[in-house]
Amino acid sequence: MRLVVGPVPEPEDFHPEEGGWTALKEPSPWMMQLAALPVAAAAFAATWNLWERLVPGGAHFSFRDPGFLVGLLLLIVVHELIHAAFAPGFPAAGDLLVGFWPQKLAFWAMSLRAMPRGRFLLVLLAPFTALSLLPPLLGAVLGAPPRLVVTLSLLNALFACVDLLGAGMILWQVPRGATVRNKGWATWWRAGA
Repeated sequence: MRLVVGPVPEPEDFHPEEGGWTALKEPSPWMMQLAALPVAAAAFAATWNLWERLVPGGAHFSFRDPGFLVGLLLLIVVHELIHAAFAPGFPAAGDLLVGFWPQKLAFWAMSLRAMPRGRFLLVLLAPFTALSLLPPLLGAVLGAPPRLVVTLSLLNALFACVDLLGAGMILWQVPRGATVRNKGWATWWRAGA
């Protein structure tokens, strides 16, 4: 795994136009953020509902908790590391990248290798599952956690909106048994590979 400061690099050895790959129909990164806003609202509402239904005291949060800013930064880093942890070859793969693009204030994680559609979906959905859905389930068993945990769980549901929208596009456009790969921000797939 390598750390990168700057934009997502495009692998020079991947020429999808020449190898039978099909481009996923997806908006530009900025339009993707805009398109994901309804997904963010739905993910937040679903996570809020889980907290309310499963945990005594429900979904209570505050941006004034001690440690909120440190917790927020850790949440972002852990979110991206969970993406990386579910990618092939973690942690030793040199084609597994985790980065921060200062000009866009964007954190990201990406594997430059092709992977089966199911694995690609797992990589996309793992942070939402681990950081937004799992905490209220654990809270139901262990009792109400500190308010900061609830706050970060709900914020992660918002942060995961692009991941969730991307997973929906993969499920809708990419057939089972296909292989998926990124080139920069663009996603490509090939059937039966």
